[in-house]
Amino acid sequence: GAYHAAALPTGGALLVVFDCMDERYDPSVECYGGKFVCYDSWPSGTAAVPWDHLKTYLNTSTSSTPSDGTLWMTQAHWQNSVQTVALGILHESNILLDESRAGVNEWLAGAIEAHAFRFLSLVEVDNTCDQGPR
Repeated sequence: GAYHAAALPTGGALLVVFDCMDERYDPSVECYGGKFVCYDSWPSGTAAVPWDHLKTYLNTSTSSTPSDGTLWMTQAHWQNSVQTVALGILHESNILLDESRAGVNEWLAGAIEAHAFRFLSLVEVDNTCDQGPR
């Protein structure tokens, strides 16, 4: 099967696929905006704005499967742009710190364990090793 075909000689597996993936990409799922940040920082009390957007995206993107049977990805992380990277630098942060400070992976692991999402195929995360194995 696919796992054996993807097996690496040093352990683990890597499978590359082309032209058969529904990416479900939404560039608006961002940690930073002009008036919000995804963790407790300045402007204070605004973390619910990006979190509500991330949760809505996750609920929508996991509510169905592609009708043509292709794989699909769900982005369980903050998207980045020139603007969000600049705002992150102003917050003395980066992609890995944004995830850790916001606790996205910890929240996601709990949501998956609680069966919060109807359908999952491939889940994209940042800072994969944050919080250790679970």
